[in-house]
Amino acid sequence: MGGYGAFKLGLRLPDRYAAVASLSGAVDQVQLFARADASERKALFDDAFGSTKEVEGSEDDLVAVARRLIQSRKPLPKFYMACGTEDFLYENNRGFLAQFGEALAIHYSEGPGDHTWAFWDEYIRYVLDWLPIRSAT
Repeated sequence: MGGYGAFKLGLRLPDRYAAVASLSGAVDQVQLFARADASERKALFDDAFGSTKEVEGSEDDLVAVARRLIQSRKPLPKFYMACGTEDFLYENNRGFLAQFGEALAIHYSEGPGDHTWAFWDEYIRYVLDWLPIRSAT
C-alpha cells in the first residue's frame, strides 16, 4: 500500500513532507470498499483497517483527510500521482484526481500499464525527475 501510504502521510502530516508520490495507489478506500463484495472486503480491508473499523470519515479515508487539509489552508506538500490505464485502480485514481487535482495541485501522469513492477519501474523515473531536489553544487 505504498501509494496510499505516501499520500496518507503527506495529507496527514503536511508540515513534515515537501513532496509525496503515489504510483497506482488505492487512494479512495471508501470507493474500493463500496465496490468490493463481502469476501473481497474481508481480504482487502480486514488486514489493513480491522474488520469493525469504519473507514469513511476516519484518518484512513484520504478523501476526508484531503477535504480537511484543504479547509485548514495549511501549506501543502507537492503531490505526484501516476497510474496505468489498464490498472484495476485506474478509475480510483482518476476519481481522486477529479476531486482534488486542482486544490492539491496534483501533478498527474498516466500511460499504458497495469498494477505491475514494469509500470512502476518506468514511472518512478518520472517521480525522481519531478522531485524538487536541489543540487549540492
